[in-house]
Amino acid sequence: MQRVGAGGRDLREPRTRNLALFLQDAWKVLPNLTVNAGVRYETTASTTRITAANDLTNQWSPRVSVLWDPLANGRSKVYAVYGRYYR
Repeated sequence: MQRVGAGGRDLREPRTRNLALFLQDAWKVLPNLTVNAGVRYETTASTTRITAANDLTNQWSPRVSVLWDPLANGRSKVYAVYGRYYR
């Protein structure tokens, strides 16, 4: 059974509100070593007009990466990356 509201819209159709912020910075620790750090914050609220469906709040995702040029000539690079991700 389909529930229809004003304007013919299905009342079970979800509505979502999304917010995402990202901050990042880079530090040149040595001439051949760079560290990048960042954090992403994301929140999603999904509801229907009939019931609350889903809330995904307080999703903090830290990100860190290190870039090293062992010969300091710009031709060879070693990367290391860590990040936390949500579906």
